[in-house]
Order: sequence, then C-alpha cells, then structure tokens
Amino acid sequence: MRQVIEICRAGSFGRAAEILGVSQPTLSRSIARLEDEIGVILFDRAAGAAKPTAYARYLARHASKVLTSTSALVSELRRLAIGDTGRLRVGLGSAARAWLGPLLVERVLRDHPGLALELISESAEILYQRLEDHELDVVIASASLAPLQDGLKEIKVGKDLVGAFVVRPGHPILSEPGPHSLRSMLRWPLAHPRAEHLLRRHLPAAISPAEQQNLTAYVSNDDGILQSICQASDAIAMTLGVKARKALAEGKVVEVSTDWVGLADLSAVVSAEQAGAPVVLGLVAVLEEIIASEIAALAHMNKVRVAV
Repeated sequence: MRQVIEICRAGSFGRAAEILGVSQPTLSRSIARLEDEIGVILFDRAAGAAKPTAYARYLARHASKVLTSTSALVSELRRLAIGDTGRLRVGLGSAARAWLGPLLVERVLRDHPGLALELISESAEILYQRLEDHELDVVIASASLAPLQDGLKEIKVGKDLVGAFVVRPGHPILSEPGPHSLRSMLRWPLAHPRAEHLLRRHLPAAISPAEQQNLTAYVSNDDGILQSICQASDAIAMTLGVKARKALAEGKVVEVSTDWVGLADLSAVVSAEQAGAPVVLGLVAVLEEIIASEIAALAHMNKVRVAV
C-alpha cells in the first residue's frame, strides 16, 4: 500500500523507488504483481512517468487512512508496554461539553494522572469529520443529532442530559396550569443546542409554519447563551438540568412544568479499528459511571416522567 501511495506522490517509479529505498525494477515488479492480483491497471506508464489511474487514487486515499491507524495502534501498544497511558484526544458535542466535560476532566485527573487529555468542542458533524481524518481519538455526542460517516463505530454509553425547559420569571406560560407538552410550548420561540432533530421525534409529523419557526428560533452550542436568551425574552430555553441549577436557585430562570424531558442516546464514536482499544474501553466505562450518576440526580430534581 505504501508503494502505491509513494508512486502517486512522486509521479514516477524512479523517484518513488529512491524514497522507498528499493531499486526501480523491484518496485515495478511489485506493482505489476499487485495489478495482476486485483485485476486492474493502477498506473499509466509513459516516458518515465507514472500517472495514477482512478483505481490507484482510490487505493492510495484509503491506504493512507489504514497506515495512519496502524501507526497509531503501534504507538498505543508501545505506550502500554512501558506503562505510559499516553494522550487521548476527545471531541465533545455541544450538550455533552456543557455538563460532561468538567466531570470527565475531574475523573481523569483523579484516576488517571498519567493520561494527557485534550478536549475539543464543535458540532457533531465537524467532530465526526475530524475523527475520520484521525485528528481525534473519540467523539462523545448525541449520535442521533448527526448521521455517522462510513468507517465510524457508535458505542452507546448512556443518555445525554438535554431537555430541561426554563423561562424568565413572569413568563406567560407560568400562569397556565401544567404540565405542558412540547407542542404547547411551541407557542413561543425555543432556544436549544442544535436539538431540532431530537425534538422533531416528539412532535406530530405536521406542525404549523408558526410552530416550525418557533422550533428553530434560537440555536446555540453555549448553555449560558441559551439561558441569557430566555432571560431577555419570551423564549423557552431547552437547557441542562445540571447547568440550570445555579440560575434556578438565584431566581434568574424558572423551570417550566412539563411531562417531557428529552434524553437522547449519548455515544462514544470511534473509528472501527479503534473500537476495542484499551484506552477507549476505559473511557467508555468512566462515561457510563458519570452519566448514570448525573441522570439519577436530574430525575430526582425534576420529578417528572422521562420520555425517550
């Protein structure tokens, strides 16, 4: 595979042979055997040049990813052999970042002081692309909020704590008897962390244009911004129960009485070849513990039926 990659880069068998440290005839014979084995022509050979065919470009593109993953796996094994837990690059979805990030850092510092942890927060779509490009080791996000790309594996670790609805004091909805359904709240604009896909699963297939407009009125990955929006307007913010506790205690926001708390599936997403890596399995176990504890606390705080 590396031979194909180097020929594509160098543009000739001669220059690629120099880079690889082999003779040109040896490299030519090796590529000829590969072409015979797979039954396609990889390079058009003319005037000392080697022009890659579509087959060679396809093979080189995918081979690069395989070689990168293999190198990462070898590095991890070496770190394990000398007792070094190494570095873990974790991507966090918007909601997971707000509540799970600090708890994860606290646990890692306590239980795995030798592990260098790097946390990156972006939208799920961007994180999945960075994972596919080998810029991240694992992504923690609500997998239902963005489609998974080929070559990625989803490991469910629990439920994502999204779905506590809060408003400013004196909001009109507070004068109405509850509990309120999600659709009844669409009489006002919603502010949420890119959760339209999740919310739509709990709404009728057909909603009015006004309801659709309110469903997508305000979107932000920052939980603090969502709370600020609802404090300054009649918007209803879909926020995290664990993050809203301080604002609730200070009287800055009031929780809406509702019979619905949306809990999306929270997943650790990794490349397929890294799914069984020891550091990934260890992270999954830690996440399961943290999430179970926080969900129990949220359910106790809200004392409402959980709709999944």
